[in-house]
Amino acid sequence: MSHATPHPTPRAARAALTLRVWAAYIAAFGVILFVAPRALLEPCGLPCREEPWARLVGALALFIAYYYVRLAATGVPALMRWTVHTRLALLPCCLVLVLAGVAPPILLAFGALDLIGAAWTWCYLR
Repeated sequence: MSHATPHPTPRAARAALTLRVWAAYIAAFGVILFVAPRALLEPCGLPCREEPWARLVGALALFIAYYYVRLAATGVPALMRWTVHTRLALLPCCLVLVLAGVAPPILLAFGALDLIGAAWTWCYLR
């Protein structure tokens, strides 16, 4: 069975670039959370106890970054579109948490970054 990567269209190649950039962002986020969660959480006003949840979220972010790198290598537009769907969902989730009073407003910045990243990918896929 061949594992050759298909030749992506020019649009898919540009969309793949957005996913590689996004993978780097998510990987950096993941490394910080895994290695030194206080460095990210405290400036954002989020509680940081010595519980493993933040480090586990960091590991999950690293896994997601890996998927994005592999997805970018495939050049499959349909799969790239799925990332747009999920990244668009983060801002409403952040908004609900902020409005419920369980998260500080800075969380909306992370949702906004995902919105921008999703729009960037979508522009090359439409």
